[in-house]
Amino acid sequence: ADAGPGDRFALRGPEGHQSAALGVLHPAGDAPTRFVALRKGGLTTIPLLQLSHSDPGGPPPSVTLLFGTMGSAVRLTLVPMNYVFSSIRKADLAPVVASLGYVGATHSDRWDPSRSTHLVTSEKKAAAKGIMAWCCRRPAVTKGYVAALVGRRDARDPLPDPADHVPPGKDWDRDLVPSSGPCRSLLGYRVACMVDDDSEALSSSAGAEVLRLHDGEVLPASVRDDAEEARFWYDRQMARAEEDRRVLVLIESSSKSCKALFGTLKGVDGIRITNARNLAKAITSNRGAGDLILDTKRVPIQKIVGWDAEPGTAADEADGASGDGG
Repeated sequence: ADAGPGDRFALRGPEGHQSAALGVLHPAGDAPTRFVALRKGGLTTIPLLQLSHSDPGGPPPSVTLLFGTMGSAVRLTLVPMNYVFSSIRKADLAPVVASLGYVGATHSDRWDPSRSTHLVTSEKKAAAKGIMAWCCRRPAVTKGYVAALVGRRDARDPLPDPADHVPPGKDWDRDLVPSSGPCRSLLGYRVACMVDDDSEALSSSAGAEVLRLHDGEVLPASVRDDAEEARFWYDRQMARAEEDRRVLVLIESSSKSCKALFGTLKGVDGIRITNARNLAKAITSNRGAGDLILDTKRVPIQKIVGWDAEPGTAADEADGASGDGG
């Protein structure tokens, strides 16, 4: 089994049949290089897998158990599962949440592009969470999917098929053609969010960078509360975004928590403002290929020339030679 630097039990490297078994279980060449020996003559408990679902897009964590010298081995792999629930009554949701621990799954209240693996909902609709799941190429399923997962009695049984648990409702994504990877419709934009809501996750799900104005470490209160300083600060952010070949776009909000800030920033010369509805439309337009974001006056917000240059390429170096020391 994989072992950390502080392991007390060292085991010499696998030989013969053990090496062959590792080659079968790890065909990609990711076989463990450090091992822990379990003590004989009693029960020994060691942490094999950390129940962490931090990166559903990366390789899932695993542990390999070697039994003796004849090559018997088992590889245990943790399948990341982090559910986000939507449109499910609280009374119906409680038993579903309580069952997640039996399968090593977790859940979140908000969609996280880097962690969320399934949208569990009673109705399929083109709301923010549904669009975010589509952007991340994650399935939308009913709570019956979770029940089927918990109901498995044999580890050799296949996982439930999301296609067997599609929520009822409008087939809004029927004509959308997803790419092989995550959606990148908003790549080229840097989206400024004044409140911590779904606009942030919606933007990043579609490839946009996010500037969190509600974060005091990003926009200090001393600057936020001074109208002149706040306008100067935002003007600098627009210049920095342009140097990075990004267009800075402010998401409007009716939240009282940002009413004063929104009123201040609207006075910045050249500011571009849009809303969550326009973000969603830009993502799903052209059968899912995406389109330019429209501002609140329905004027397209053009991307900067070179926004799609790969970092480190000749085009990137030619367009981005200048820097900003501030």
